[in-house]
Amino acid sequence: MLLGATARRKTLRAIFASGRWLGVFLATASLLAANWLVFIWAVANDRLIETSLGYYINPSFNVLLGQIVLAERRRPWQWLAVCLAAIGVAVLTWHLGTLPWVSIALAGTFAVYGLIRKVVPVETIEGLAAETLIVLPFRLDYMAWL
Repeated sequence: MLLGATARRKTLRAIFASGRWLGVFLATASLLAANWLVFIWAVANDRLIETSLGYYINPSFNVLLGQIVLAERRRPWQWLAVCLAAIGVAVLTWHLGTLPWVSIALAGTFAVYGLIRKVVPVETIEGLAAETLIVLPFRLDYMAWL
């Protein structure tokens, strides 16, 4: 509501008027929705360790995507931090005793979401508003079904 009452509504209208931007925000909204669904499912099914591990892994995925997609470079001390985090993930995964698919799904969806949002020249508020409006009909349908 507040977004509609401000000058930011022009940006929101432009997102929905442009096929290219609408496609980008359909993708980001889908990634966010998938992340939320996996998170809710995991918590409801007592997969809290895997959920926590997913958000612990996420910065490593961000570093990896930055390195591969954005050609970012790390300094030696940063690589040390990445290696220490990887060791931590390996130890936690070993203790878990199985492939943490919930963790990988949470980290992967959020990292790709973050990458796309980093390269899209739209402010956070307008982008989140667009994503929320895109998933709103699905949420309303689900609530009606319940």
